[in-house]
Amino acid sequence: SISGGVLSTSVVSSNQSVTITASYTYNGVTKTDTHAVTIVNSDAPDQYEPDNTYQQAGLLDLNQQQPHSINPESDIDWVKFILPCTSDIVIETSGVSGDTQMWLYDSNLVELESNDDGGVNTFSKIIRTGLSAGTYYIKVDEYGNNNIIPSYSLSLTGSSQDCGINIVPILYLLLSNSTSESGSDTVLYNDLMWQKTDDGIFRDWWDAETYCDDLQLGGYTDWRMPTFDELNSLVVCSNGAPTPPPLFSFLGCRDAVGDFTTPTMDPVFDAAYITAPYIGYGIYWTSTENGTQTDNVWIISFNYGQNAVVEKIEDSLYIVRCVRDL
Repeated sequence: SISGGVLSTSVVSSNQSVTITASYTYNGVTKTDTHAVTIVNSDAPDQYEPDNTYQQAGLLDLNQQQPHSINPESDIDWVKFILPCTSDIVIETSGVSGDTQMWLYDSNLVELESNDDGGVNTFSKIIRTGLSAGTYYIKVDEYGNNNIIPSYSLSLTGSSQDCGINIVPILYLLLSNSTSESGSDTVLYNDLMWQKTDDGIFRDWWDAETYCDDLQLGGYTDWRMPTFDELNSLVVCSNGAPTPPPLFSFLGCRDAVGDFTTPTMDPVFDAAYITAPYIGYGIYWTSTENGTQTDNVWIISFNYGQNAVVEKIEDSLYIVRCVRDL
């Protein structure tokens, strides 16, 4: 349709050429004009952009579905997910229309599997059993890179196997009852002094450790990164789920019926709300290594109160909340 010199169209590829022929009569003479028009699709990118590289990959939780789009045709969507222990998973794209390709990579970007049309119609599906704990990446694009996909869903479903296998147990510290006292920049909580407000900046593990070591706050300079037990003691589930959550708690505060307040921590703390690379409250580093696996450390999500083990690699970026001893 044409209105006011603007050609509008629905779901169509960018750079598609259209010829418009218009006839008119003037002074008894009929004339025909022909015009070539190139249609450029102006749909806005999805909420997870930019995510065209693995470094920009946002977090996809197990048993979560995210809305994405491929626009323009050359667009690539990267996401990452973290398995707390050996798991059976299904990764799938779906939608009204579209033809996707999908790849699965490990944390070193070694391709584990790819799929074109294994899902419904021309969408993709990857099924893996016994996938080891760790960080993984998913890449999705449009087959042929010559059509946009205005909307599609990317889902990760599955279940974890026994998280206790081959894991060196970490003993919980015996902390005092949860008592707190709040200052302008610091909070006294469980016999420790905490940074009251995180800065919401994503850092790799080494930069996070340096940030805490160099922090000058509240007149103190002896700040450090918290251990797993210390940080886990901050988790509060308002729906009555067990706290602190046990090791490898994939459900976190979802391990009980009913809604819960986020962030899942005592309200005496301030937490930055994140809109990229994922939406919600942050995932935080700890200093605790996974037993003898010194290249793996524990992290805790205050979006759901979950915890997991990830590799200390430069593209693993999370937040840190520093602590000091009294």
